[in-house]
Amino acid sequence: MTCRSIRHAASATALLIFVAAPTAQLGPGALLPTSASGAQEIVLSNGFRVLIVEDPRVPRVAASIWYRIGALQEPMGEHGITHFLEHAIHQGTTTVGTTNFDAERSVLAVIYETEQALIAEWNAQRNHLRERQIFFDELDWPKTPRMRELRQRLYELEDEVAQHREYWAEYLWYRRSGGLMRHTDPVPATTGNEY
Repeated sequence: MTCRSIRHAASATALLIFVAAPTAQLGPGALLPTSASGAQEIVLSNGFRVLIVEDPRVPRVAASIWYRIGALQEPMGEHGITHFLEHAIHQGTTTVGTTNFDAERSVLAVIYETEQALIAEWNAQRNHLRERQIFFDELDWPKTPRMRELRQRLYELEDEVAQHREYWAEYLWYRRSGGLMRHTDPVPATTGNEY
């Protein structure tokens, strides 16, 4: 079975890739697979594995992609590779995801400097709030006129650098291989502040 025939089969029969959820959240009469064997499994020639669960009551197709890689699978002494690859996939490199990296480079330098100034202001505010034993960092964000000014500058710089970006380049291979994705779907890759 080719990628194209899988895509047409999924569209024609409204297949649903099913993620297990509590029955109570699905309502009465929900059809849940009793085990992993309740799913159809198709392995493509490149090793890509597709699990399909049909639910004819729902006229939609949902899909998720999972990669068998993470911090726990990294070789000893090579920590951080997964996180690096995550950002390379989602944010691009000097050759993937950009139309003109040389033009983009100068704007990226200003973005970096602006982000550093914003982080410094953020940390000053966070420390001030901690001294008062208030821990709602994102309440009324941004907190100061300087933070608002820096955030606005970042928005303007991001718009400027967007002229050279191919945000969906990393997904074109997926779509050409039969994957379906709306062009408006966000590409999340974030890290947060661990307290």
